[in-house]
Amino acid sequence: MRGIWFVRHGATDWNRDHRLQGQTDIALSAEGVAQAAALAAALADCPVASIVCSDLQRAVQTAWPIARAHGIEPALTHDLREVCLGDWEGLTPDDIRERWGEAVLSAYQGDPTTNPPPGAEDRSAIEQRVSRAVAAVLEGLTDGVHLVVGHGGTLRTAVCCAIGAPPELARRMWLDNASITRVDFGGRLPRLVSLNDTSHLVLTRRASE
Repeated sequence: MRGIWFVRHGATDWNRDHRLQGQTDIALSAEGVAQAAALAAALADCPVASIVCSDLQRAVQTAWPIARAHGIEPALTHDLREVCLGDWEGLTPDDIRERWGEAVLSAYQGDPTTNPPPGAEDRSAIEQRVSRAVAAVLEGLTDGVHLVVGHGGTLRTAVCCAIGAPPELARRMWLDNASITRVDFGGRLPRLVSLNDTSHLVLTRRASE
C-alpha cells in the first residue's frame, strides 16, 4: 500500500454555530475530541508512515491521537492552514447578511474565488502554499499511509493537487469534520479511491443523538 489520506479536523463549537473559522485558532469541541479518538481507533491497524498537519490547534488535536497510536510525531506546517477569510472570520451567515447584505453573501457562496470576503487570502497564494505542502509529501512518499491533517477548504485543494486535477474542482467537493479521503499511488497514476468517508464516526454520532 502506498497512499496519501487526507483527514479533516474534528468538530469545533464554531462548526456547530456555523461561524466561519478561517485561520482563527479554535480548539476542538467535546464532539471533536470524540471524533479524533474515533479516527485513531479506525486507523490503529493502518500502516501509517508519516503525518503532516496544519499548525492550527484543531488540526493538531485531531492528529495527535493517531500519532501516539503509531509512535510518530506530526510534522506541523503553516502551508496547510485553512484559508484566511479576513473580516468574516468568527461571523455567521446571518452576521454577514446583516453587515454586508444578502447580495454580497450570495455572491461569495456562489463563487468564493471571484467574490472573496474583505481582507481574505488571495486564491493564488492559497494554491501555492497547499501545492508546496503536497509536493513535500510526494517527495518523501514511501510504502504505507501518509496522513495529511487539515481543514476543509485547503484539503479540497490538496486533493486536487495530489490527483493532478484542476484546482477549480475543489469547489465541487465537500469534506465533513473528521472525514478521510484516500488517494492511492500504487499504480501508474494517482487514484482517488474514496472521498469524505465518515463511516468510522457511526458510534460518535449515535452517542450524540
